[in-house]
Amino acid sequence: MRAAHVDILEDLSDGILEGNGPLTSAGPASRRLWVSSARTVMEAGLDVWSGAATLPDQDWNIHVELAQDAVANGLPLGHVLRGIEIGYTALVTGYWRVAEPGDHTELVAYTAWNGKLADSCLQSLRDGYFLSVKSDGRVEVARQAFLESLLAGTPRTDLAVNAGLALCPAYLVMAVPSRTVATDAFPRDVLVNQTERGSVALFPTVDAPDMWARTEVQARRCAQLGGVSSMIVLTRATEPKNIPAAVVDAERASALASALQLSGVVRPETLRMEQVLAEDGLLRQDVSQVIEPIIDQCDLITTLHQLYQTDLDRSRTATRLGIHRRTLSYRLQKIATVTGVDPLSSRGIKAFQLALAAHQLDGEHPVPESLPEELPGERAS
Repeated sequence: MRAAHVDILEDLSDGILEGNGPLTSAGPASRRLWVSSARTVMEAGLDVWSGAATLPDQDWNIHVELAQDAVANGLPLGHVLRGIEIGYTALVTGYWRVAEPGDHTELVAYTAWNGKLADSCLQSLRDGYFLSVKSDGRVEVARQAFLESLLAGTPRTDLAVNAGLALCPAYLVMAVPSRTVATDAFPRDVLVNQTERGSVALFPTVDAPDMWARTEVQARRCAQLGGVSSMIVLTRATEPKNIPAAVVDAERASALASALQLSGVVRPETLRMEQVLAEDGLLRQDVSQVIEPIIDQCDLITTLHQLYQTDLDRSRTATRLGIHRRTLSYRLQKIATVTGVDPLSSRGIKAFQLALAAHQLDGEHPVPESLPEELPGERAS
């Protein structure tokens, strides 16, 4: 078996030094390190064959050096890991090819051990790679490159691997108007893009109801820890290629929700009518007519605004207004009498909500600012 070991090592070393497979872009120095790594693994294989149970700790250093060299030469981590996997496969295959019939029992045990060894070596490579990348600031560069590929709708698995991340089947998009979000509060796999329009965070998930729910809870918690306490916009990208459209939708909704002084969790699909109002001045004039009779009565306008902000919760509305519930009932009755529309009826709710939004978007008669809601409140449709 030792003679076979020499032949296998020579074949594997020749392939590495010639730059075959994933080593095509690696330089001579990198290839020599790979040969050393292969030699370390194969010597360990012989030790195990002879009865050794474990590999000495110092033998792992070659894998750390290999990872550091890969970083220095700009070799993607995916290429490094693929090369090592090919080496392990070649090693086991070579031994099985030259084994004698009496060796098969030992080979079965060795093959199982080799799988465990491969996992340990690959983990050492990952650790060494990311420690090296982090030390010279390349982690953030790699993360930014992966983020840009997602925002462009051209997600790349190789960029995800270089950043130490995975390309997930779906993403929850969170948008906030704030340009300064404490990203340290976010998990490592959450990507955040901060621009003049605000901040957008991409939370990796799976397109399944329970996973969406869990991810949304995570996003709300991150928003609180990141200093966003009043309003966030959440929308879903069921595939990575849908991220650009979801981001545009979320950013538009965030800007509109901010202008309307909304609070809690906002969904873009609940703001479609407000979006139409924002783009049509004549329509804003039409829908705002219902509140014209009370537009100069600040207490009544404020009452309507707070009523709808609390989803028709009279107790909360009265508390936020600092009035008794009887006073609130009186104001609501007065609004119905003066305008001819009941603010608690289904049609009245729609009419007054759109009218308040129209006046607020016009800026001529801004609706008094609401008190901040605590996340994770959600705006009703």
